[in-house]
Amino acid sequence: GWIVEEQPVRTDSFGLAAVHYVLSETPGINSVEAHANLQGSPVIFIATGEENPPYQMRYVSGSNQTGTVGAVLPEPLVVEVLDQNGNPVKGVGVEFQFTLGTGSFVETMPVETDHRGYAVAHARLGGEVRAYVIQASVSGLLGSPVTFLADGRPDVPAQISVASGDGQKLHLESTSQPLTVLVSD
Repeated sequence: GWIVEEQPVRTDSFGLAAVHYVLSETPGINSVEAHANLQGSPVIFIATGEENPPYQMRYVSGSNQTGTVGAVLPEPLVVEVLDQNGNPVKGVGVEFQFTLGTGSFVETMPVETDHRGYAVAHARLGGEVRAYVIQASVSGLLGSPVTFLADGRPDVPAQISVASGDGQKLHLESTSQPLTVLVSD
């Protein structure tokens, strides 16, 4: 932290000298010493810095992805939680949930923000080829919920096999039952 007034500070007609102290950005104990060539010097003042409460949530990254159905999206979904001064807030529980389509998360909900104020979730898409919408939310915060979009695509085909129609016995120049294959990943 720092002292606002220019140093040294002079006493007034009552013998008082006062300063204003701005706490550091780090939560915890701050101390200020007043020194003079007098008995009892230095005098120590203690102030405890506390984090401000969470105020807003903002998008960081992870929207507009394409992933394979049933698999974890390639990039994590990331939001940040800030106080009213724009400083990160640690330890805030952020709830991620699918609001269109189904899926799950690698992490247990809620995800707590880290020292940067970031909450990070890894989403696993459901089994449907479709658009997915996922929201991150903290009740009462400005900017909540934050919305993420993802497209679920089928896995790359890896195998083909006979599904039906094999081994038919037909008269010459007649039409067979459908010859059907199964393509799977």
